Amino acid sequence: MFKLMIPIPIFLCFAGCRSYHTLEGKAKPIYISTTEGIPQDSLEDVTKVVYATLQGLKGDLVEVTELRGKEKNKSLIHEPTLFYYHSSRFIAYPNERITIKGSNDSPIIVTSRGSKQRDNELIFFQTFDKMQKYPYLSEYILDSSLDTILKLEQIQKDQIVKANVAGKILFDSLAQAFKISSKFREVAETYAKNMYDMSLIQLYRRYKDTLVANNLYSNKLRALIPAFNVIIERSSFNSNVRSCLNEVIRELFPGNHMWSLHNTEEFKRCFDSVAENFTGLSRDYLLSRIMYRANSLGVAVPSEYDRQYKEYSGNFTYRKIVKNALKERRKNMKDRKGLPNQLLTASDNKQVHLEDILAQHRGKLVLVDFWASWCIPCLQEVPYLKKLIQKYSQDQISFIAISLDRETASWRETIALKDLKEAKNYLLLNASKTSFYKQYKLTTIPRYLLIGKDGQVINADAPAPSDTSLAELIDKLLTSK
Repeated sequence: MFKLMIPIPIFLCFAGCRSYHTLEGKAKPIYISTTEGIPQDSLEDVTKVVYATLQGLKGDLVEVTELRGKEKNKSLIHEPTLFYYHSSRFIAYPNERITIKGSNDSPIIVTSRGSKQRDNELIFFQTFDKMQKYPYLSEYILDSSLDTILKLEQIQKDQIVKANVAGKILFDSLAQAFKISSKFREVAETYAKNMYDMSLIQLYRRYKDTLVANNLYSNKLRALIPAFNVIIERSSFNSNVRSCLNEVIRELFPGNHMWSLHNTEEFKRCFDSVAENFTGLSRDYLLSRIMYRANSLGVAVPSEYDRQYKEYSGNFTYRKIVKNALKERRKNMKDRKGLPNQLLTASDNKQVHLEDILAQHRGKLVLVDFWASWCIPCLQEVPYLKKLIQKYSQDQISFIAISLDRETASWRETIALKDLKEAKNYLLLNASKTSFYKQYKLTTIPRYLLIGKDGQVINADAPAPSDTSLAELIDKLLTSK
């Protein structure tokens, strides 16, 4: 069971469409499935594939596609995107269907349509990652002196230079061997450049206490900033650069980065730290991250900072994401100005009264599913709920899904991703303030209410769809007079 919490909106998706309206424009689905040969994570019984969206403005690898058994699931992507499965990487395109076979240690990743070139491209990074020589970060040396740390630093810098040269040679060799297309090569190169630079930051973090004691830790990190500021080509400002940049911000300004941003004063302090220390593409990216997070959380942005951001920002996609995040937040707040027990319909975005919806189903059994997009146990019940919907006639029982999400975007996205169109979908506006929420104490989800043909609640805490006793109870009620 999950306690209610506040998620961050991601997509503005609508079920039944081949393309989806997202914060960065139109996105299309990519379908990923596994075979029985893939063992799932023992704790959660789920296979996870992670990736980043929104041009990295949410951070690195923050999105997760979860697969259970041989289940096929989909993600929404705007452009060719890098996915991580355990220690393997692959690049997929919108509208593709990907299958993961074999074991976690040596998976075989292929397209469902059997394109030989794309299959070669999908395993390209797996081969590259196995053959490339990552700069060796020595074991931690207990009670190491400053001189020892500085020697390790120079060794690490030398290794990074050599690894970058060797990585480029290996990339070119494999690109020829796998006969990858020029289109794929252009995308893949952005993920292969600068991929070793993070090891230097890891070295500093490992010996942070000694460096801080010698007043060198901040200086070492600040010394990296000029390398970010001189990047002028967008093709060079890739995901590996962004990842290093985010680490520097997190370590150098621990109280002044995106995740400590909860009010206007914290926003201003974070914004000012970036504006004073960074320039060019790095400043544009970091300020866009700050603006996106502020708009998503509803933190007020002073007009002078909004003007300053527009002066600094030269990336149209960043600006569009930031603007759309604010529009979605305002729309979400407008949707919530409803009456008690007011629902928002997923199909046509209209507000209806909960009691009116339940009254429409008098004469039939009604199973009400209370859930939320961020609730993993809720989503685990979806396949079982679908089986129940398929089992019973719509003339016998109605299935109503009511989300307790606080953000309409996340709610709509999940309806689309999980194909929840079989159930009638609604969002309970201002959920925790409604009389229905308080009457039935909906503080934990998933939660299921079974309502009789006369409109009276039979079971206010019915078994979950995965529990066979629910189907037995429904069968008994349908056959009783």
